Amino acid sequence: MTHIRLPDTFLWGVATAGHQNEGDNSASDTWFLEHTTPSLFREPSGPACRGYQHWAADLDLAAGLGLNAFRFSVEWARVEPERGVVDPDALDHYERRVDGCLERGLAPLVTFNHFTAPHWFAADGSWTAADAPARFAEQCDRVMARFGDRIAYAVTLNEPNLEQLLQAGAKLPPEAEAVKLQMLAAAARAAGSGTYASANVIPADRQDEFQAAFTHAHRAAREAIKARRGDLPVGVSIAIADEIALPGGEERRDAKRAAVYDHWLREARDDD
Repeated sequence: MTHIRLPDTFLWGVATAGHQNEGDNSASDTWFLEHTTPSLFREPSGPACRGYQHWAADLDLAAGLGLNAFRFSVEWARVEPERGVVDPDALDHYERRVDGCLERGLAPLVTFNHFTAPHWFAADGSWTAADAPARFAEQCDRVMARFGDRIAYAVTLNEPNLEQLLQAGAKLPPEAEAVKLQMLAAAARAAGSGTYASANVIPADRQDEFQAAFTHAHRAAREAIKARRGDLPVGVSIAIADEIALPGGEERRDAKRAAVYDHWLREARDDD
C-alpha cells in the first residue's frame, strides 16, 4: 500500500448546505417552491436533518473522524426573513457554529449563499434584479461584521453554473422544464408578484441572464467580504464533472467544458 504524506496545511473536511441540512427553512424561496402546486420538488425538505438544532453534534462527529475543516452556509433567509428585517438570533446561531468549529480544531469555511435565498428576494426579481448585487453585498457585510474575523475561508456562491451543467448533460427529464415553468408561474401568482425566480430552478431561456447576474453578485460579495477583512481567502464554488471523451467525442466534450466551466474559471482568476 502506498502512503501519501499530505502537507500540514491540507484541509480534509465535510460540507453541508443550509436548506438541505438545517430543516424548516420556511422563509426561503426553495421552501415556498416546495409548497407550490405544481412543484418540481417531489418531497418537501421539512425538518431535513435537523441540523439547525444538532449542529454541535455534527461538529463533534467531524472532529471525531479526525477532520480539520467544516464547511457550512449562512442562510440568508434566516438572517433577513423580511426585507430590511434582520434576526439577531440567527446571527447568534451562526456565530456559535463558527466558535464551535474553532473549539474543535475545525477550520470554518463559510458559504454566503448555497442556492437558497429569502422568499421576498425571489418575489422581487431574485438575482436578476438591478439591486440584487447590493442586497447580497449587504448580507455578506453583516455576516462579516459579526464573525468574519474568525472564519478561515469564504465562498460567495455555491455552484452558480450547476443548472448549466445539468442542462448540458441532459441530467433532467424532458418534462422537468415544463414543470419548472409552471411552478414558477404559480409561485408568482401565490406571492402576488409579477415574477418569481430562484437560483436552482432557472428556465433554460434565462441561463445567460442568470449567469451574468451571478457574476455581478459574486464580485459584489467578494468586494464586501474583502472590505471587512482583506486577508481572508475568498472564492466561488464551481460545479465541475469529470468528463472523459470516447474516441471521436473530444470536440463535444470540449464544447461542453467551454460552455459550462470557462466563464467561471476565468472569473475565479481574481479570487484567492
